[in-house]
Amino acid sequence: MTPLLTTYHPTLVPYLTGNSTWNGQIDLTILNEGFSYSAKINSELTDVSSTLPAPFAKDKEQTLPLQVISQGNQRASSVQINLGEAIEFNGNFPHQDMQFSRAHLAIGDAELVGMGLGFSISANLPELDVTQWYQVLDSLITDIPATEEPLLLEAPKRIFINADTVLLGGQRLTDLDMVAKNTSDSWLLDVNAKQTRMEVAIYKDWLGKGININADFIQLAEWVSDDAEQDDLFAPSYQSLPPISFSCARCSYLENDLGKIDIKLSRASTGMRIDNIRLKNSDGLINAEGDWFLANGKSSTRLIGEFSSSDFGAFLTGFNFNSGIKDSEASSNFDLSWQKAPYEFNFETLNGDVDWHLSDGYLTEVTDKGSRIFSLLSLESLVRKLTLDFRDVFAKGFFYDKIDGSLE
Repeated sequence: MTPLLTTYHPTLVPYLTGNSTWNGQIDLTILNEGFSYSAKINSELTDVSSTLPAPFAKDKEQTLPLQVISQGNQRASSVQINLGEAIEFNGNFPHQDMQFSRAHLAIGDAELVGMGLGFSISANLPELDVTQWYQVLDSLITDIPATEEPLLLEAPKRIFINADTVLLGGQRLTDLDMVAKNTSDSWLLDVNAKQTRMEVAIYKDWLGKGININADFIQLAEWVSDDAEQDDLFAPSYQSLPPISFSCARCSYLENDLGKIDIKLSRASTGMRIDNIRLKNSDGLINAEGDWFLANGKSSTRLIGEFSSSDFGAFLTGFNFNSGIKDSEASSNFDLSWQKAPYEFNFETLNGDVDWHLSDGYLTEVTDKGSRIFSLLSLESLVRKLTLDFRDVFAKGFFYDKIDGSLE
């Protein structure tokens, strides 16, 4: 198998090794005008090993029946390929064009849909690991020759995927239903899962237009893993990172309400320019811009922005943190940097400045020990009483007019 792959598809050599016997039968009928034929090839693929993702994976000791059936005449051929019980390919091949005009690949327990013009794929799998498939597909795409001659099988026009579980970038999606359409300038993905509903445009002008993600909602209840191999696979490289536009109408992470999120990144000479990051929920707003620096395989991030909240205590409570702050507005300006990517925020390397301000409010459940007298006698307290606000008398806690601070 290795010599065959080396000649026709060298990027598959790392995934397929070994050899196997096969048998075939060909029936040929010569007519007065033209001919007709039927052919059948069978193999158990014994002694062949495959490290391709499931259901294409197999050990050397396993058997995986392969059957190829073809029939046709001088004008065209029909081809059917079955690999085990989980993979089936059907196609029509006009000899004059030397390219499949209609073809469909069904993977897993997927129904063979009616073949439209071009090539289509449908998959129905219990589990789909995007990390594994990304590596394989990247190798296959890289190996496509740059030629004007028609390829035997063109790029798919439509892809239909159903999966019980999908692993993507350290996250687990369940009950996935995805439809991908190949248009003249982009791939359009319609993604539906229990955790998200979104539309994704992956432009073929990868470095010019990049990726556009528009999500109705994203709800991530847990961070599944931090796998080193996965980190290496998706290690950012300035040469390959595209512009990114991301918008999510309703986002939550670990049951924390992030609200509406808008992010826009563009390419820059030092890595990626963070044109805008905006997070807004019912109690707070964060606006920031900055840079994602990429050099010598290492990442660092700088963000400059501002934060405001109409009720800072409620904002913190939304992140499951009971600060005891009540009825206080907040504002802050920050200039922060840390080692690693923007999505790898960490306190160990955090550096920068933060200026913050809290308007009048109070801290609940604070032991007075005499200090409450300052709250009762303050000028702001007198103003409250003139407006019939007696919270500092009857409520528990410590009232303040304002609190300002800075961190370096």
